Amino acid sequence: MAGFMPILKELETKGIKTCIYDRLGYGRSAKLIPNQSLKQKMEITNLMLSHVLKPNERVIYGGWSAGVEVSIAYSYYFPERVDGLIFMDGYPDYLLLEAIQANAT
Repeated sequence: MAGFMPILKELETKGIKTCIYDRLGYGRSAKLIPNQSLKQKMEITNLMLSHVLKPNERVIYGGWSAGVEVSIAYSYYFPERVDGLIFMDGYPDYLLLEAIQANAT
C-alpha cells in the first residue's frame, strides 16, 4: 500500500479524486472471510466505492500485483463503473477472466 502513496498524492495535486483499497486479508485489513466467492468480494468492493463515488461516476481502476486480478474482476462484474484499467507490476490473467465468465451467476 505504501508504494501507491506517492502516485496518489501526485494525482490529488492535480485535482483527481483517489481512493485506495486494502484487499481483505492483506495489508492492514482483517482476515479474509472464508468461502467467499469472487463475486461477493467484488460486491464488497462496489459497496466501498459507492460511499466515495456519485451514483453515475466512473473510475479508472488501478491494480498493483495481485490487485490486477481484482481490477479485472471488478470491471467484469461492474462494467458500468469502469472507464479504464491500469496494471502495475502484474498482468491480465486471461484464465481468471475465462473462469469468471464460466461461473458468472
